[in-house]
Amino acid sequence: SATIKIIDHSQIAMGSVGYSSMNQLEAIEHRSAVSQSHKLAWEEDIEQFTAPKFVSSPRNLDNLVEGQNAHFEAKIEPLADPNLHVEWFKDGRPVTIGHRFRPIHDFGYVAMDIVGLITEDSGTYTIRATNNVGSCEATVSLICKRIPQSNSVGQAQVVSESRTEMSQFAYLEKKTSGRAEFQEETTTQAPVFTSSPKSSEVKEGQKAHFEARIIPVSDPTLKVEWMLNGQPIKLGSRFREGHDFGFVSLDISHVLPEDAGQYTCRATNNLGQAVCSCNLTVKANQTIVKETIHESALQQINYLESQRSTQTQEEGLTTQAPVFTANMRDVQVAEGVPAHFEAKLVPIGDPKLKVEWLKDGHPIEASNRMSTLHDF
Repeated sequence: SATIKIIDHSQIAMGSVGYSSMNQLEAIEHRSAVSQSHKLAWEEDIEQFTAPKFVSSPRNLDNLVEGQNAHFEAKIEPLADPNLHVEWFKDGRPVTIGHRFRPIHDFGYVAMDIVGLITEDSGTYTIRATNNVGSCEATVSLICKRIPQSNSVGQAQVVSESRTEMSQFAYLEKKTSGRAEFQEETTTQAPVFTSSPKSSEVKEGQKAHFEARIIPVSDPTLKVEWMLNGQPIKLGSRFREGHDFGFVSLDISHVLPEDAGQYTCRATNNLGQAVCSCNLTVKANQTIVKETIHESALQQINYLESQRSTQTQEEGLTTQAPVFTANMRDVQVAEGVPAHFEAKLVPIGDPKLKVEWLKDGHPIEASNRMSTLHDF
């Protein structure tokens, strides 16, 4: 078993028990915040009125060779002085910052990286830190040695071998180009078809394909033409020619009846020409049926058409004058309310009957407010 005891709000102290204690806490927090701000301001003032000094100095580098990287680093105070300026010098002259020389200055940490050393980088490097109060310097030496003679001999051998290979490549390229020119200049064969295209029969809407083979294979002056019934083919989206390394072709997509006929392929170069032909037959789709399918139905159709023409002739020979069988009635309406008049007359099917409406003896002009109707 367990017992739950509920305390009424009136028994809980919602207000401050001791006003003096609360005041004391607020006073202590205020004094702490003020002292902290004074401390930060005092530290900033001290940094701004402190001359720079090196906490740790860079070290000399004496055993480096060409191609290696050099790294100098040091630590300096004050850390957060915005007026602090760091410079690097080599043999008394400012270092030109670029791809190989990369200085760093970040919150008291200063460094210099030199990438890909050469012997000319050897010398005395000076780092100078300056602010509004004063300056300080640190000096370090760098010695970069040449690559040993054995390695240089190896490099010279590699360069020599590379030059020899390049000269061999140039000789082979020149020899190949000379051979190609010689072949182009000494082509002495007229074109000859080794295989001819075959005649084909296709349905309307299908594809047609012709192909043949010809020599010489690599004659740059060889020209191939396709003709239909002796006339050059007009190239378009349906006709596509091909000529690749002695293989010639003609493709026709979505064949039409007018594409039927004799196709001729003519190959020409500087020494002569060759011709081969084939035929294309197209089976057209019959869209209109001209023969009579059902003779009795045709007779019935002819009879109905003759009856209709007789009725039309009879309607055109109406001899009765128009007569109103129902007259219009007077209408009285308020302003803004539509008015409607209607009447009936005979003859009904007279195509020459003309109906007109007049107001006070004058014809009524059709408009969006007035409309007339004459139907049957």
